[in-house]
Amino acid sequence: MIGALLLAAALAQAPRAVLAEIEIAGPRSALTLDLVGAGRAELLLAEPLLAGEQRTLSVAVPLSSEPLPEGVWTAAIQRALALGEQGRLLRLQPAVDLGDVPADLLARPRPSLSGRAPRLSWSALFVIGAAFAIALARRHQPLLATAIALLGSGSVLLLTRSLSARPLSSVSLLEANLDADPLLPWLAIECRHARFEPAQLGTAQYETEPRRAKLRCRTRFEPGAESPRVSLEAPGATLFALRRFDPGPRRLSREINAWGNFEAAWLREADGRWIALGAWGLGEALPSGSAGDPPGWLVPPLPMGRSLFLGRFAPGESLEGLPGVDSRAVSERWLRALAL
Repeated sequence: MIGALLLAAALAQAPRAVLAEIEIAGPRSALTLDLVGAGRAELLLAEPLLAGEQRTLSVAVPLSSEPLPEGVWTAAIQRALALGEQGRLLRLQPAVDLGDVPADLLARPRPSLSGRAPRLSWSALFVIGAAFAIALARRHQPLLATAIALLGSGSVLLLTRSLSARPLSSVSLLEANLDADPLLPWLAIECRHARFEPAQLGTAQYETEPRRAKLRCRTRFEPGAESPRVSLEAPGATLFALRRFDPGPRRLSREINAWGNFEAAWLREADGRWIALGAWGLGEALPSGSAGDPPGWLVPPLPMGRSLFLGRFAPGESLEGLPGVDSRAVSERWLRALAL
């Protein structure tokens, strides 16, 4: 166990973006920095600086996924600014500190949105087989066989339309150890395809998968706005926002659910058996359930000997206090916890 944690720490991804305080002089309305091995930073001023004006702005900049000394990136940003005489770097703001989050929570594999690709249902497969069999039986009647094949294809398209109409573009996941010190924070993860907007660099640490994906950081200052609008983009990649989360008085045990309403839940017992629990309401004891496997994309390679709980929160369930998670903007919200 200790060896696995040390390996995970060695492979840990460094924060992919931070805020840089940059002094900029007019006339200027935009700034672009290309950072080798990291990506691009773009700044847009809706109200351009005039000649003689000077401001210090916080600009989102990408970093490499490899843990490197701060001086390396300070020098790289200074060189990029000097190329076009675009400004002067004053300092890099530190990334959000997750040092008090248990190491084993940080080491768990991130959820994979790609694992939720639509699949053909059994009814669609049955229609395909039936159409093929009938068309084969009528092979001596080409027009009829063609019509049957077209009808079967159209039916499959209708059956699978609902699958492709609701792609899973985002997920929030709470990682927890239910037998840990209640004063220790949990880990809140929000993952999205290709883009985070707005990105909150002051409250979250960001990662990418693949880890070496080129990251584009865009910072836009609007007239009258208290803070800039920041977006992070990595086409073809998955972006993760990591935050510490204090569960407060919320508790979860087999005797009572004092956490929230789950519309679906699964439990892996210490011996490896999976139980599909169904819905588990607030204030209820753990349902008895029946044998059933959970969504595979949420099952991490964690050691046997401890139970593992997976629960999907009911739509509209309040997660007050969970930073960065807007229930209207996240497709699904889950809890993954050891030692129930």
